[in-house]
Amino acid sequence: FTGLAEALGEADDVLTQVPWRGVRARILAAQGNAAGARRLVTEAVDLAGTSDPRLRADALVDLADVLEAVGDAESSGPPLREALNLYELKGDLVSAGRLRERIGSVPA
Repeated sequence: FTGLAEALGEADDVLTQVPWRGVRARILAAQGNAAGARRLVTEAVDLAGTSDPRLRADALVDLADVLEAVGDAESSGPPLREALNLYELKGDLVSAGRLRERIGSVPA
């Protein structure tokens, strides 16, 4: 499905471009392709920019997932904390609560 989203999504449609990169990055990380996963998830975070806090927060959570999956869990704290701040700013209490629990187990 990420290939379909990539093929059909307009280049400037960040609501399509960001999520497919995040999903594919997590898949690549699970397959052991750390470099490809990091590249795609970084693109997703960059594309998300700052105009849509929820989209950026989701991309930052994808980044943290990839970092943990490739054995770099100690680097996942900053993106998770930024995502938490964005979820709270947006008033997304459910995502913020879930993330707050997760952050409790992440190295500072």
